[in-house]
Amino acid sequence: MLGFIVKVCSYDIIFSQRLVTQRFKVLITAIEAALRKIGAKGY
Repeated sequence: MLGFIVKVCSYDIIFSQRLVTQRFKVLITAIEAALRKIGAKGY
């Protein structure tokens, strides 16, 4: 039973980390797009 709980907890941590990295990638791409728009306006 304890092993099952540990397995679920570790899976939950991995899953939440993946969600965080996905959100971070989306944020980075949004920032890059905004910077490109600013750069395009600048030239």
